Order: sequence, then structure tokens, then C-alpha cells
Amino acid sequence: MHGRLFSLARYSSLPQGMVGQKAACVVSKKVSLKAVVRNTIERRCREAIKKNAKNMHKDTVYIFHAKKEAASALFSDINSDVEVLLNKH
Repeated sequence: MHGRLFSLARYSSLPQGMVGQKAACVVSKKVSLKAVVRNTIERRCREAIKKNAKNMHKDTVYIFHAKKEAASALFSDINSDVEVLLNKH
């Protein structure tokens, strides 16, 4: 699924022995060459995931891939994009 700032890959099967929800934020060098910017996007993404954890299914893996537009986005924009992506499924 694609949002304005992130693409979401969702996998419904966890490896044996793992339970609960798992989420990851992936920010490649294509988004920004500066590590400071990539780390900021990743921290904001993780915080947005925490705020929207109630919308996540159990025993599902969510992987958020940042797009270039995320480099200049505010937290409120990232939070709303994550919320929309989690509500789409």
C-alpha cells in the first residue's frame, strides 16, 4: 500500500514462536544522504507507529518504507500518513 510519505508492506505470518505485532521503519540513502535526516525520519515513524498501535492486527509484521517526501515532512504529516496506511487494510 502506498501513502504520500511511506509505502507499507504487511505480512500476516510471523516466524514460529513469535507473537504480537512487529513494525519497522526503513529509510534508505535514496531518501537523504545525510544520516541525521534519515534518523529523524525513522524516529518520527516509530513514534507515529506507537501512537497508532491500536490499529494494528495481532501476529502481523508491518514494514514502512520512507519516500523522499518524508525528508521535509513534519511529525503531524508522518503521523497522519501512518494512520491512513494502517486503517487501509
